[in-house]
Amino acid sequence: MRSLPITILLDTNVLYHSMDYGIKIEEAVNRVITRNYQIVVHSMVQGEIISDLNSPDKKAMRAKMAIELMKQFENFEDDREYAGTDSALVETARRIGGVVFTYDKALRDRCKHEKVPVLTYHYKGNVQLIGYLP
Repeated sequence: MRSLPITILLDTNVLYHSMDYGIKIEEAVNRVITRNYQIVVHSMVQGEIISDLNSPDKKAMRAKMAIELMKQFENFEDDREYAGTDSALVETARRIGGVVFTYDKALRDRCKHEKVPVLTYHYKGNVQLIGYLP
């Protein structure tokens, strides 16, 4: 019996900073997740990136690069109301049995506290899984 793929929910900062850390998203996930998976970009993350396109600082440049990078992954449309992007990622991962992929320490700690598996930067272009896959 073949299991359903695990859904990996990308945080905005993964799309903005993976190149800074020397991380190729799909390759990094492949090294850590040995089961079937799909990488998705939540609609709240998409909205955050689109709104950053109008920023007067470096965010606009990062947002443009992130939009190109997003094209490699599935969109995860979700019309539920959330307190913010971090809440959307944590609550969605919990609801669907997914994994959050973030470089943000506060979000990583929240995932750990709420027992949601999280992929995060480890060292030298590698990521680690904290928690257990469903």
